[in-house]
Order: sequence, then structure tokens, then C-alpha cells
Amino acid sequence: MKRVTLAYVAGVIDGEGCIGLYCPQSTHSTQLQVKVSLTNKELVYWFYSTFGGGFRYEPARNERSKPSYRWLVGGNQALKFLKQVHPYLRLKKPQAEIAIAFQEQPFRRQGHVLLEEEKAIIETMRTQMHALNQTGV
Repeated sequence: MKRVTLAYVAGVIDGEGCIGLYCPQSTHSTQLQVKVSLTNKELVYWFYSTFGGGFRYEPARNERSKPSYRWLVGGNQALKFLKQVHPYLRLKKPQAEIAIAFQEQPFRRQGHVLLEEEKAIIETMRTQMHALNQTGV
């Protein structure tokens, strides 16, 4: 992919994206996710068709809001995506670095039972990510 395109994508992530480590109640397992939510269907669909992941429509929450579209990618797909855009990120570069480090941890393999020290590493990364995302970046 051209550098100018990756720089544009990084700008969208910096402005409208979210990089996070989430722990769904259904799995109790921390997962990397990258999301973009916009009212522009074409751009969100382009993310989906270019980088994979998921695409969904979200109806307006109330009469004052607009319907939106969400692109979401997780796990190793998110890792691949972040490695491509990382050099071009400005605001969310720290989140990307934590996310990449998280996904590349050797204990991230399927079926591995986490040791207490590995749980502590994950919790530290989640706390760091949460703090960065609370600043509005």
C-alpha cells in the first residue's frame, strides 16, 4: 500500500479511531481491537474491504444524532493493521505501541493458561491504554 494512503488511514485513526484492549464478559480474555465509527458509509466500508475485520450499521441513538457505520478489527488482523499505520500515527502512536506489544506477547497463543505474572502484565497494559484513551487522544 502506498505511504500516502497509509498516512491518510493513520489520520483517520488519530481523529476518529479507537485502539483498545477490551475484556468482554463472555470470554474474560483481553482482546486487542481497533475501531472507526463514522457517518460516512463509503469510508468505513473502504476500511473493511481493504483491511478486513467487521462492518456494521449503527442506527441513530436519538433524534439529534445520525446513523453511523463501524469498522472493527481485532487480534492478529489488528496487529497487522497497526504495524502498517504505526509509522504515520501521531496522536495514537502510544496506544498502537501498547497494542502491538500486547498482541506480540508469547503467552497470547490459543489455549495458554495465564500465570499470575502474565495476568499482571496484561493488567498493566490495560491500565496504560485506559489512561491514554481517557485523555481524549
